[in-house]
Amino acid sequence: MKYAVIELGGTQFKVTEGDTVKVSRMQEAVCRVLLFKDDANFLVGSPYVDTCTVSLAKVADKADTKVVVARYKSKSRYRRKKGHRQPISLFKVDSIKLESGGVETKAVEGQVAEAPKKRAVKKKVAKE
Repeated sequence: MKYAVIELGGTQFKVTEGDTVKVSRMQEAVCRVLLFKDDANFLVGSPYVDTCTVSLAKVADKADTKVVVARYKSKSRYRRKKGHRQPISLFKVDSIKLESGGVETKAVEGQVAEAPKKRAVKKKVAKE
């Protein structure tokens, strides 16, 4: 299964081909690939994967579902109700491509950090 983790509009999304992504209103899709995975390759960027591209197509600009904000103060007959619909853009993932041949993943032997040593706890003795 091929997927990528992208950064779009300050938010990270895990996407596959054919997915639809909902973000705050944007004019054009400028996404950066943070991680790419398919059957043979697993690439993690530091901070971005330059050899992978994700092409997005804008589907629509619309308003998101309504969020209702209600205020209430007891014993004073005060009630207010407001609604808000955030403007959003919908983008569809057309393709995820790895430009130059990927690097096979290899297990890297690293040093394992030692757990901190436990300190001796002094017990208080009850005086009689």
